[in-house]
Amino acid sequence: MLFLGTFLFLVCFLVSVFICIFAIGKQQMKGHSYATSKEA
Repeated sequence: MLFLGTFLFLVCFLVSVFICIFAIGKQQMKGHSYATSKEA
């Protein structure tokens, strides 16, 4: 039972980290395109 709880905790942690990386990547891409359009 303890192993199952630890496994679920690790899965939730990895999913949240993946979502954070995905969101930051989208924000950086948006900011980069905005900067390039501002320069042009």
